[in-house]
Amino acid sequence: MTLLELQRRMAEDVRRPLTADFEMRDTTDDGASVRVIAASYISPNDRLSSFERLEIYNRQYWFRVLDCLWDDFPGLRAVVGKRKFTKLTTRYLARYQSTSYTLRDLGNRLEQFLREEPHWAAPRQELALDMVRFEWAQIVAFDGPSEPAISPDEILDTPAAQLRLGLQPYLSLLELNYAVDDATDCR
Repeated sequence: MTLLELQRRMAEDVRRPLTADFEMRDTTDDGASVRVIAASYISPNDRLSSFERLEIYNRQYWFRVLDCLWDDFPGLRAVVGKRKFTKLTTRYLARYQSTSYTLRDLGNRLEQFLREEPHWAAPRQELALDMVRFEWAQIVAFDGPSEPAISPDEILDTPAAQLRLGLQPYLSLLELNYAVDDATDCR
């Protein structure tokens, strides 16, 4: 097994969704034994089997990414409820695994997911969509790229015909049906 193959194998095994009891699954989607897979590239030690060693990483990965969404989307959590939010985000991450180097981007397809599977936000789907859009816009506003600010002197020194102003790329214009920006106590 090459290093690249090992990395891909480990990433696939670590990202595999947990059971409802937050334990590592015994089998893959195609029925292969995870115990056999783990033993093929992870050595056991005197305290833990190969499976148990892999399970530590699998569980910690899921606890971390679920915790990030818990922190990033408190308004959505308030709209749908804590239990449903955990199930919703687990299903979301199983479908849309992280492809970014940063945890900041975990929720970038959450609105799309809620549109594809509206039952997760029922009976308040419109409110949930507004909340997700608003909370994602906040993430972008705080962590998105920015252009250098223009100073008053630069404005005064530039002829009006040559002056070109624009908005910062981290700004999002939202048309919302609910006043979700007033729900500041969700955080």
